[in-house]
Amino acid sequence: LLTPQAISNELLMRFQNNLAFAGSVRHHYDDRFAKPVDKIGDSYGIRVPVRYSVQDGPVIVPENTEERKITLSINKQKVVAFKFSSRELTLDVAEFGERYLKSAAQALANQYDVDGLTAVYQAVGNYVGTPGTVPTSLKTYQQASAWLDDMACPVGGSERFVCYTPAMQTEIINDLRGLHRILPRAALQSEHHAMRPT
Repeated sequence: LLTPQAISNELLMRFQNNLAFAGSVRHHYDDRFAKPVDKIGDSYGIRVPVRYSVQDGPVIVPENTEERKITLSINKQKVVAFKFSSRELTLDVAEFGERYLKSAAQALANQYDVDGLTAVYQAVGNYVGTPGTVPTSLKTYQQASAWLDDMACPVGGSERFVCYTPAMQTEIINDLRGLHRILPRAALQSEHHAMRPT
């Protein structure tokens, strides 16, 4: 029989693989969560990167190094509840996952992405284009990249990416349809990998 642990492990693997926006958020392990006593609880302090200013001239005026923290409150719980019989527990974990856990993991991951994107758009003040309107030109994405450059956002690795909806995908593919003759194949592949659907 399948055990609750085996079912949970399969569900979590499928859940993580279905995350789009939430999967791109930084994930750092903190061993304070693993302590049996003095646990963190329902709030967690996140360190904000230190920003220094550049000075002119030979006179050195040292700045105070201040590490600020913002508090992340763990105040939401999401559940996908469903019943299954003891007969289903006799299936192997892959078959059980395909029949039952696949859709549960997708529903859960989609809700995490919706909640994450909702929190972000309410907290971020910088934008390009018209909010609520699907971009119809590659220029909007290029403007967003330029804005990130102006704000000294790190470049390279997984620091930047585009998370787009099916409607956005339709528009951008339509706008890029003539570029396959100009861009080399490797450039098109890197452009493709830099974008993730939600």
